[in-house]
Amino acid sequence: MNSETLNDKIERYLLGQMQKEEIILFEKEINNIPEFHELIKLHKSLLYALNHERKAFRNKLEVINMIEKEHQNNNKISTFRFPIVTSTMFIIIAAAIFIYKSRITNDSKFKGDEINDTLKVKP
Repeated sequence: MNSETLNDKIERYLLGQMQKEEIILFEKEINNIPEFHELIKLHKSLLYALNHERKAFRNKLEVINMIEKEHQNNNKISTFRFPIVTSTMFIIIAAAIFIYKSRITNDSKFKGDEINDTLKVKP
């Protein structure tokens, strides 16, 4: 049995991926060679450490994902606000220009009326 096959068998054994017949044969092999016990203990500790690191890594990824989603939501809000603010500013400026022009027009009418009144000759 080469070491790659042995490592694969140990991993499948520890992960519960063997059939009952395979388990019986593998346990017989383990009992015949005492060094296999140490190798299995090493594999168990490696699998435990990898599983622990995988969970920690997954938690970090979830935190990063939440931060990214929050950042995207904030960008959506700010990009949504920009057109509203610019439209509002445009409307205010347009209204101010309209009011200013209408005042100038009204003021000139009144001044024109005053001039016409003074120029009128009274009979």
